[in-house]
Amino acid sequence: MLGGTEYLTDTQYMDPNPDFRPGSQLCQLTIHPNGSITNEILLETKEGFIRDPNLSFDGKTLVFSMRKNHKDDDFHLYSMTLDQRKPTQITFSAKLPDGTPLPCGDTEPCFTPSGNIIFQSTRCEQIIPCWKNKTSNLYTCRPDGSKMYRIGFDQVNTFYPQVMSDGRILFTRWEYNDREAGRIQSLFTMNEDGTSQLAYYGNSSRYPNSLLHGREVPDSRKVLALVSGHYALHKGKLALIDRRKGTEGDSGIEYVAGSSPEGTPGRWQSKIIGDVRFSSWNQQMMFGQIGAQYQSPWPFDEENYLTGYLPEGSPNSKGPFEPGFGVYFMTAEGDRELLAFDPTTSCGQAIPVAARPCPPSRKSTVDHRHSFGQFFIQNIYLGMGIPHVPKGTIKKLRVVALEYRPCLVGGEGRTEIPKDSRYAKYAKPNGSSAHTVISINGSWDVKHVLGEADIEDDGSCYFEVPANNAVYFQLLDDRGRAVQTMRSWTVLMPGEMLSCVGCHENKNDVGVKTANTRAIAGQKPVQKLKPIPGTAPHPLLVRLEKADAAGTGLLSNADNYLGVNQPRVVDNPKTEGFSFVNNIQPILDRHCVSCHSGKADSADKGKTSGFSLRGDDVQRTSPGWLRNFSRSYITLTNNGQQTPLV
Repeated sequence: MLGGTEYLTDTQYMDPNPDFRPGSQLCQLTIHPNGSITNEILLETKEGFIRDPNLSFDGKTLVFSMRKNHKDDDFHLYSMTLDQRKPTQITFSAKLPDGTPLPCGDTEPCFTPSGNIIFQSTRCEQIIPCWKNKTSNLYTCRPDGSKMYRIGFDQVNTFYPQVMSDGRILFTRWEYNDREAGRIQSLFTMNEDGTSQLAYYGNSSRYPNSLLHGREVPDSRKVLALVSGHYALHKGKLALIDRRKGTEGDSGIEYVAGSSPEGTPGRWQSKIIGDVRFSSWNQQMMFGQIGAQYQSPWPFDEENYLTGYLPEGSPNSKGPFEPGFGVYFMTAEGDRELLAFDPTTSCGQAIPVAARPCPPSRKSTVDHRHSFGQFFIQNIYLGMGIPHVPKGTIKKLRVVALEYRPCLVGGEGRTEIPKDSRYAKYAKPNGSSAHTVISINGSWDVKHVLGEADIEDDGSCYFEVPANNAVYFQLLDDRGRAVQTMRSWTVLMPGEMLSCVGCHENKNDVGVKTANTRAIAGQKPVQKLKPIPGTAPHPLLVRLEKADAAGTGLLSNADNYLGVNQPRVVDNPKTEGFSFVNNIQPILDRHCVSCHSGKADSADKGKTSGFSLRGDDVQRTSPGWLRNFSRSYITLTNNGQQTPLV
């Protein structure tokens, strides 16, 4: 058995963290037939951290993440054969032309069936929208670190990729596109080349807050994972997840080993039913953090596990833990045996040193000569996405791409309703921070309206979108009004085709239920996105179509590869993304400003108003935001205060 460090945090791979002690060992523990135990130190760093050990399927090669110190080193991947025990660094920080390194954190590596390594990294150079931490996304590379490329293009963090028995990658994705920041850290799957990224459990749920450290149980259709809080350290309650019983809420969650939040001994089917609301932000963050704690479980089967365990519990959201975690063998009923414990530091991240069956390796379908991927929807009226909407209502599907924050430029807590306001009854228990602010109590990210596709009479749709760009969909009626907006996102790899039955259909549905039915869209060529009437095609689509015509694809230049996240001059008011200044203010100028000019002292009171919709007057609503907003935007958002409409 191999073990790592007490470094349990999620995203702080880069900056010095005072909550964790330096110094770490990678150890091999041997349990002998007579029950005695010996411990061997394979690797040690006195000033840094070692974490995330994972073995190849033949049990011979170890890959892990290490930071030698907090002064001039970052987390990077290392490999080591267990017979030679000589660690070799295989990933490094990128460098600027002058040789200056660009710090990044490479963590949580995992061998894939093809022999490559999938891992998470902060190389994407994004921050999460509500805080200053860097975002981690999924990457893949060869066993020696070569041929590295990005396979995740997500808004916030992705965690802990692990291989399932069918070769898919199970991981946690944290998102909040047009919804709250908490309670949306759910399980997803993808192929090892990044294709077929699909929700696995909990993406439309308010409970659980987060699902972490998921591993498929051998010879089972269940997953062992942690149920934890929002933005909490990587520890929580131990649960088996059975998606055959459901894919949302508590339908498929069974707490094991006496880990239920109520402290119920043994196994306990979750009974937290319905729309879970928390009376305070602290309750949301601390869900699953009170009482005995678990981390990094490894299931042998549905009944027996290795796991990090802290029986005394720790209500603190920060470490170090006193006492620390130990490594235990544990059963689903809660019987346990302590295997490793150190009074000075936590022990954890234990994995068995043994060969495992290698899952089938799927041949990659990614083709970087192409700049687009294709979506095929069989019938948008199937599923819970638009329940009770009469067939024929939806005429078009609009595709919107997300542009993420590359850096921290100012920020402040989002404005709440004053207690003495007549709108106080609409107040929420908590606000949330927004950094590199783009709106007032509005969108987290810049939106790019890429274009629209026609919906066929039978509800089918077949269209292409730029690859490597996170997109979501809006369903429009005959007047162009949004009937429904997808509050998540999806992404295609170059050359990928992804199909679905409907809009958020039952995950067990595999196709239309009417025999001998062929979708109309499937009998036509794939649609290219058409711009909104009266607007020009999105510049990204124009560039990518030229690149594909030349046969160069996404790799023709950096702007094409980065898509809607290409670098821009920040003092240029023109943007490719949806903009109040560029898209809305011209409408107000044409139709509204003549009356709503802000000049209330005019002699003709019937044609003027102190309610100003002018766009040339700017004001800064908060010094911490480091930016201005137009007068009309400030007016329409009630100077940043929430109302029944805002």
